[in-house]
Amino acid sequence: MTKNIIIAIQSVAIIVLCWLLYSKTFKDKPINEQPIPNQKEIEANSPYKNANLTFELVESENATWGYKIILEGSAMIVQPNKPGLPGNEGFKTKEQAQKVAEFVISKIRKGQMPPTVTIEELRELGVL
Repeated sequence: MTKNIIIAIQSVAIIVLCWLLYSKTFKDKPINEQPIPNQKEIEANSPYKNANLTFELVESENATWGYKIILEGSAMIVQPNKPGLPGNEGFKTKEQAQKVAEFVISKIRKGQMPPTVTIEELRELGVL
């Protein structure tokens, strides 16, 4: 019984010590001291701003087209189908695939990672 009491006292002491350390360390500090950067700061600090980014068009299912984004000679993104849509088919024409590949490269240069393409953006590009 005495051993159990000693263990209980030690456990309480450890909990109190941890609480004191926690409250001393984080007292009066905001949860996130780092300000959230705005889009201009993200674009200015993008590691891909001046990178060697290119694309290749790739054949996809049913005579459709996708694209491959290439960073410094290595494939960064392989997108054989229309992004954001179900199915395995790509774009109907090479021109459509090229528009989207160029759009994705512009997003990467701006620091938007991952460079997600929405259905609305595909509509705005006129590729749907």
